[in-house]
Amino acid sequence: MKLAMDEHISKVTIEGFKAFLSLQATKGVRPTQMRQLLLSWVLPIIDYAASTWFGPGKRGTVRLCHALGKVQRLGARAILRAWKAVALRILEAEANVKATKVRLTRKVVAHATKLLALTIDNPVRKALVDAKGVQRHLSPLDPTIAAVTGRLKNTTARPLLENPPWIHAPWAGLSRRVRIVERDQAIKDANRIARAGIASLYPDASVTTRLAAVTVARRNKEGAVVVLQESTGWASTCGVLTTEIAAIAAALDYAQESFEQEPPKYPFEAPRLKVTILSDSQHALETIRAGNSARAGRALLQRIAESFDALEERGIDVEFRWVPGHAGVCGNTEADRAARETASRDSILTVPPARRIREVLGVIRLAENDWKSDLTIFDSEGLPGQYTWKLDQALPGQHTLRLYGAFSSEQVSILIQARTGHCRLNQ
Repeated sequence: MKLAMDEHISKVTIEGFKAFLSLQATKGVRPTQMRQLLLSWVLPIIDYAASTWFGPGKRGTVRLCHALGKVQRLGARAILRAWKAVALRILEAEANVKATKVRLTRKVVAHATKLLALTIDNPVRKALVDAKGVQRHLSPLDPTIAAVTGRLKNTTARPLLENPPWIHAPWAGLSRRVRIVERDQAIKDANRIARAGIASLYPDASVTTRLAAVTVARRNKEGAVVVLQESTGWASTCGVLTTEIAAIAAALDYAQESFEQEPPKYPFEAPRLKVTILSDSQHALETIRAGNSARAGRALLQRIAESFDALEERGIDVEFRWVPGHAGVCGNTEADRAARETASRDSILTVPPARRIREVLGVIRLAENDWKSDLTIFDSEGLPGQYTWKLDQALPGQHTLRLYGAFSSEQVSILIQARTGHCRLNQ
């Protein structure tokens, strides 16, 4: 017996109608605020559990999307105060609201990608992996994964950057080990640390239009030398923040390989070796300080926490400090130069595929670009580009937000009649 979603769609449609009626009863709301309420309140109601029934090529999705489109039509008309005769596709273009199929496709692709980015011991991810090749009892997400299989392929050779639920124990955060001070004081501290003979590592990152690279420079009393220089991934799936965090993780890996220290004999004995990580990315340091509440680069943050614990067990004390970039600080200058040089190389990745960084958001963007360039795999209709091009010399986009956002509801109702040609004068 096949699972039918008609009852579910009927239920969420009714709930969507109720939310819309409550929204419509609100008086004096400008079109911009009405659109925000529609996107944040009404549409999430009808999109609930879309991953269980929506997918490219699945039978019955056109009929179910048509039912949800009725709620979307009412919402777009409430924003623009347009006439009933205006086509839904035109209303969506004017209100800058994504079509139901486009919106659900983005939602389901993002859901599938995030599930594949779960930790390897997660039961949901295990179920998706085990279901591959099974002909019966397919997962509802299988059609979506199959449509963008080139992007969502998650094997040991091309792993996605995982999203672990915990980075470290709640009582073992690194917030006290991160120090961010004023610019002049940071430069003085960096020079003082080098003169004191404390091991100083300067991680840095660079992301060009093609590659993402990380480098680590080691500074001593005589000067600085680059000790690590590698490209970690493609720029399309490796953002600037993630690359900066990866550079700090690489610095800790280097510290584990290069510094040796006997563990303290007694629990109260202080470590005898100190290592300072000096990064010019305040955002990356703030992310490390955030710990379990961080949203970006959680797998790398977990790696940093594990490296920190390993070094601490060996009697090595690690501290994270901010140092201003492009300020002539010895160590940071060499790391920055090496990072830009590595990232400027043409299509050369120096790390093996299993160690390359593939961000979930980057993979989602690539998958979206794929189905936008080839809408046929998702059985979508073309956007009403001819309509907007005729009026604005532009394809459907955010220019309509600026056009309608400056007017009141009464003024928008007049403008939409002029733009669509649906008004009482046509009667």
